Amino acid sequence: MPAATGHRYPLHFLAPAAVREFVDSFVGVPLDDCPGLFHTSSWAWIGQTALELRNSGLDVSTGEDFHPGAINFGLAADIRRRPVSPEIFKVSLDADQLRPRWANLSIVQNQRQTSRRAFWVPHWPQPGLVRRDASRTDFRTVGFFGLERNLCRDREWWERICALYGMEFRLKAAPEWTDYHDIDVAVGVRDFSCKKHDEKPPTKMFNAWLAGSVFLGGCDSAYTQLGTDGRDFLRCANEQDLSRYLGRLQRDPEWGADVIRAAATSVSSTGSRANTVDRWVSLIEREVGPRFEAWQGTSKLSRRMSTDSGRFQDWTIRVRNSYWRLLRGHVRSR
Repeated sequence: MPAATGHRYPLHFLAPAAVREFVDSFVGVPLDDCPGLFHTSSWAWIGQTALELRNSGLDVSTGEDFHPGAINFGLAADIRRRPVSPEIFKVSLDADQLRPRWANLSIVQNQRQTSRRAFWVPHWPQPGLVRRDASRTDFRTVGFFGLERNLCRDREWWERICALYGMEFRLKAAPEWTDYHDIDVAVGVRDFSCKKHDEKPPTKMFNAWLAGSVFLGGCDSAYTQLGTDGRDFLRCANEQDLSRYLGRLQRDPEWGADVIRAAATSVSSTGSRANTVDRWVSLIEREVGPRFEAWQGTSKLSRRMSTDSGRFQDWTIRVRNSYWRLLRGHVRSR
């Protein structure tokens, strides 16, 4: 594990009791020894980040409430549930939640979401991944790791399309989300509308890369930000692309092996656990920590004005979102 250098900024993570107990009890324990825990944002973003940074030598604490005098990290929804205090330096881990605009900084999961106060860090890979069996040379199974309701077509459709190419479709439920030993192709297609999904992370691609399976994804911008279609992942904009790629994998397994080898090279630079730890440490030391120090030198009036401005911006965004929801509902009802 890389060691932290430079200033030891105090880092405090808002965490529920179970996550706090885990972080305090498992210091020094590799997260790959703890599969099966990380199925919610609190575990995936807060638990993993706090423990990995503490294991890297940073000054990390956890708690139910904000810690004055520290850099406070919390999920966007958790920051919203707490009092708005101009005297607390807050970093929102946005995940899939609505960012509190009065937070000082934000961590986002897609590069399209970055701004002068919002920084991208790769989402952590799934701890404890079981790699695809090295003896598998053909492409016989296609797997989806997630909830069945998130399949872009029903399970029977996937079973039919895979069967056309001599493949079996397998739905991996939560207890099996780490197990790729029998999966040759991992699917991450949200829909066939070619939407960019600029708020979503490339986590499914990272997991497939690390597990040694071919990743077959949709049009998510996160995939093309870090991968190259046809080289280290396969991009399906429609059902025809899916059929074409499954057919080629069936006919030319060596081509599929080339995709897997290219993915292994790609994930070594972005997406691996060690690389993500390095990115977190670098971000804190180069961006978050210095901005925290600068904020400490500002006046109470300046902090209050900044907070009020953020709250007003947040209000306008929520009003806009409510208006668009009402408008869409009206259009559908016509």
